[in-house]
Amino acid sequence: MSDSEIMTLEQHRATFTSRRFLATPLSGLICWATIGIGSLFK
Repeated sequence: MSDSEIMTLEQHRATFTSRRFLATPLSGLICWATIGIGSLFK
């Protein structure tokens, strides 16, 4: 790995916090869609 590919802890934190706001609603949507589709077959 070269020095340009190594991310600092601060860079990892910034990347995680920017993705988290997208991941949380997306995971909620997937969960509710699964529940909704599952209730159709019950």
